[in-house]
Amino acid sequence: IGTVLDLTDRIKAVNDLKKSEERYRTLFNRVPVGLYRTNNKGEILQVNQAFKEILGYPVNESPVGTNVEKYYVNQSARLDWEKKIQEKGFVHNYEVRLKCRDGQIIWVKDSAKAVFNKKNDTIFYDGAIEDITEQKQLESERERLSKAIEQAAEAFIITDTRGKIEYLNPAFETMTGYQRKEAINKNPRFLKSGKQEKDFYQNMWDTISRGKIWHGKMVNKRKDGSFFTDESTISPIFDTDGNIVYYVG
Repeated sequence: IGTVLDLTDRIKAVNDLKKSEERYRTLFNRVPVGLYRTNNKGEILQVNQAFKEILGYPVNESPVGTNVEKYYVNQSARLDWEKKIQEKGFVHNYEVRLKCRDGQIIWVKDSAKAVFNKKNDTIFYDGAIEDITEQKQLESERERLSKAIEQAAEAFIITDTRGKIEYLNPAFETMTGYQRKEAINKNPRFLKSGKQEKDFYQNMWDTISRGKIWHGKMVNKRKDGSFFTDESTISPIFDTDGNIVYYVG
């Protein structure tokens, strides 16, 4: 006496599961964002290839088994991260400095979510990190440039391609007597003294609109009606496609 059991559906289900897991592993490792899973003690359980690359690990090594505290430059930031995720169950775009395998310091943007069991206890933290070191460096450069212009003795003015003022620094206010709120969105022609001919301004505009730098002296008029002579340089600024996007004087 024998029995026969049809295993077709079961085998198909197993094969489908294997294919699904393979697709998941492929996607997990190919996504350009660093993915990770840690337990509630901070021990790293799983990472993808991008995560290893961000932290400077070669292909044959992995941070799995280490604790995330190892990579934090400032442990107070780690404690702050834990406090936020315990309060809300997630953190979003948390910017923090991490130490790579070779000691290099990088900035990352970290987003993570707590995973709970049926008793509502935290069992995992699943998250993603993105390297924003270059972005932070650019922000720092812009901040230094902004402070330099704001504190410069020379007057700086930025206009759009039609000549409408978008920015001016404190030295411009001191030189002209006009406050920032009085000049923003206006054309610099309100400084005209009448001492230059129309052709003078037309030549200036023709030069910068062709993408050239203009140098020259002109007599302008302050808010109180007095005249002053300034030596100016006006430069066109281009975007990555070579189009003029604004002018800096």
